[in-house]
Amino acid sequence: WWLGALAWLGVLSTAGVALFPFLLPSSSVPAQSLTVWNASSSRLTLTWMLGFAAVFVPLILWYTSWAFYVMRGKVSADAVEADEHAY
Repeated sequence: WWLGALAWLGVLSTAGVALFPFLLPSSSVPAQSLTVWNASSSRLTLTWMLGFAAVFVPLILWYTSWAFYVMRGKVSADAVEADEHAY
């Protein structure tokens, strides 16, 4: 499995390196190709998004791990039958 994943990673990396810096090369007018530089947002937007990501990604990871912790363990048939909210 790992070798298959590594092979796909190599194929995708090769394609990415071969196209850099062009994201969407234009076949009719090469000067109007979409590059990494003209496709990116402004510096202010990137700064704001970095701040939001720095706050909310750990928050989402914490909430997800907490939800898995709360829902841990097996559910028995007796517990489901005893619950008045079960269908």
